[in-house]
Amino acid sequence: MAIAAKRARRGAEPGRLRRWLGPDASGYLLIAPAYVTYVIFILAPVFAVGVLSLTSYRLVGTWEWIGLDNFTSMWNDHNYISALKNTAVYAFFTLMPSLSLGLVLAAVLTRQIRGLSFFRQSYYLPNVVSTVAAAVTWLWIFDPGNGFLNRILGAVGLPRPDWLYDPNTALPALIVVGVWKMLGYNMVIYLAALQGIPREIYEAARVDGAKEREAFWHITIPLVQPTTFFLLIMGFINGFQVFDQIYVMTSGGPANATTTLVHQIYLNAFFFHHLGYASAESVFLMIVVAFVTLANFRYGQQGKLMEVS
Repeated sequence: MAIAAKRARRGAEPGRLRRWLGPDASGYLLIAPAYVTYVIFILAPVFAVGVLSLTSYRLVGTWEWIGLDNFTSMWNDHNYISALKNTAVYAFFTLMPSLSLGLVLAAVLTRQIRGLSFFRQSYYLPNVVSTVAAAVTWLWIFDPGNGFLNRILGAVGLPRPDWLYDPNTALPALIVVGVWKMLGYNMVIYLAALQGIPREIYEAARVDGAKEREAFWHITIPLVQPTTFFLLIMGFINGFQVFDQIYVMTSGGPANATTTLVHQIYLNAFFFHHLGYASAESVFLMIVVAFVTLANFRYGQQGKLMEVS
């Protein structure tokens, strides 16, 4: 009798669980692994970083709660201020050219020209190449002694800069690589947006006497505004999180001319072992990225409504 009662209770447990979860019990159970993974690998580390940012934690030795002292120290840190300026310059000057050139290339590659697929694939290829592999290739191109670029400059009698070894040219050289890497992605997204614009609009403008340049400025650019805003936000976020390209090509040098926010976080956490300070830098970067993401949700929806109307 006791065994039969236990079996009856076991058989009733799934029904009780379903009643507690409601009619969507099976759905909750299916998505549970994804939520557990998200909590363990995303939310928990974010919470831990937030706590560590309020401490003087190091890998060794004692530590204590210091409140907002890490955040105060950031604005007195010359290296951090340099990293913030370099990151802002890098993000802006990689984003603007890659957006404008990406739109122009997309407009050209919507036409029926010979070798269309080849050109589309060629421009998109840098986006799928590993950043480390691309950085190593550009290291050879920018090599001051035997690099491809300086060979060309020397052949035509122009000066041969030190590129990555000169504080005045190191960051511009990295910006060139960033534009080259982002251009293909922006072009493909713009291609999708342009193909969604009805051809009748351009035909009506042509009937009204509008030239091709006028149609581009007054039809194409306004109608791809939501796409532009999306690429602007994503490019800004990616620009502020740049690390692997900096680490491989310059390691933040020369003289901190190319150090960035994520590079400083890496140095303070894993080189100097100031994990509390590095956590505070991470929290600030997370706030910046979150603010930009919220702006995307706020104004990106407005852009879609403008497009429909």
